[in-house]
Amino acid sequence: MTGSAFARSRKTTSRFCAGSTPRHGRTRWIVEKDGEPIGRLYIDRREDEHRLIDIALLPEWRGKGVGSELMRGVLDEAREAGKLVRIHVEQNNPAMRLYKRLGFEEIEDQGVYRLMEWRP
Repeated sequence: MTGSAFARSRKTTSRFCAGSTPRHGRTRWIVEKDGEPIGRLYIDRREDEHRLIDIALLPEWRGKGVGSELMRGVLDEAREAGKLVRIHVEQNNPAMRLYKRLGFEEIEDQGVYRLMEWRP
């Protein structure tokens, strides 16, 4: 992230993907716990929004608060920048509950996917 969202985290850390360089606001992060990779986060910081391209955790790390922690960091950063956050979510993805709990609203039904939006 721009430096603050993961830095605030006490439980997980992150680092850039090997060989990844930020381009046009796009960054890829490897999420780590005790130095071991447990997931990834790809984000595109656009002029008017932050678009989550991908957020994924290894199965054994799902449902343990890590996703909530990552998302709070993303939302904190967007709030500070005065930008909304959008993500496409498969309609049957269990993470949909997390996004709704964090205040995301469905703004468009795209068949298999739902476009979700959070506003600061």
